[in-house]
Amino acid sequence: MSTESPLSHLELTTAGPILYMLPDPSGQHLTLEYLDDNIPAFYLVNLTTQEITKELSLGNDYQNVVLKSFSNEYVLTQRFSDQNNPNSVEIFSFRWGDPNPTFAQIDSQILDHGAGWIKTPHPHFQGKTVLMDVLTGEVLSQVNDKNKTTETRYPTAYSDQSSYFTWFEKLLNQQDLMPVKSCEFLKEQKKLIVSYYVIENKKVSNYLSIFDEQGQHLEKFLLADGLKGIGKDTFFVCNNQLIFVTGKSTLNVIHL
Repeated sequence: MSTESPLSHLELTTAGPILYMLPDPSGQHLTLEYLDDNIPAFYLVNLTTQEITKELSLGNDYQNVVLKSFSNEYVLTQRFSDQNNPNSVEIFSFRWGDPNPTFAQIDSQILDHGAGWIKTPHPHFQGKTVLMDVLTGEVLSQVNDKNKTTETRYPTAYSDQSSYFTWFEKLLNQQDLMPVKSCEFLKEQKKLIVSYYVIENKKVSNYLSIFDEQGQHLEKFLLADGLKGIGKDTFFVCNNQLIFVTGKSTLNVIHL
């Protein structure tokens, strides 16, 4: 990591690999799911104060659940239980700090979700749907969800076959770097953010670099090395915060 820039930087290392990261629509909070001894666990991070505000650790019965949605009250997860039918899932909702689900449903599907509600296929009438409260499973007649917009921005990917790739080569060649395969790019708060791949010791490594608008290099981070392929959405920006993972288990939040 470079120390040339005064960018405010939070590093949070979890007990195991980070599986998923999900910001809320306001861009104020982030929930991450990680493995703690192969058991799913969650942190709620306040992106403004850069603090963990809530935690949730689950038991063996909830291995392989996937973070779907969250609020300051709950964590909504789903688990794919039928390999032959990806549309059939088990739904579990938890309160922060409580490993016992407040609501569970098997052989279902989350068709849509919002602030405190989910839409699923009707359990008894084919072709119909039902709205339910996330925490209780209570059927709702209607929902009032005004927070559909999101403040999260993801990068655009450019393969080495793209005509734009030569621009990344020129930018990174100044740092004696030769990008391969693909680059992801986003301009935010007068910063140029580039995720790119290079060959090191005959293997692929993924780095993230931050530049100012004049192409002056500010920061460089190793995201992962010894890779067999390339990834997608290796970083994102939420509420003027750059968010990415290094070493599989360290959350990085940089205020731009």
